[in-house]
Amino acid sequence: MMSNAQSTAAAVPVVKRRRNLTPLWLLTPAGVIIIALVVVPLIFLVFTSFTDFNQKTLFTG
Repeated sequence: MMSNAQSTAAAVPVVKRRRNLTPLWLLTPAGVIIIALVVVPLIFLVFTSFTDFNQKTLFTG
């Protein structure tokens, strides 16, 4: 004989849990700003390290 808990557990269908992506969408603007503040200076650093910049060309172009 089945207990009441077993029969109700079997009657409830198994629903696949969908991952809630709302927190990631809310963090996207902050992530874009942080990436821009880190990546842009690194790209500029790599660019200037392979060029012949000195103090004169830095201010006069």
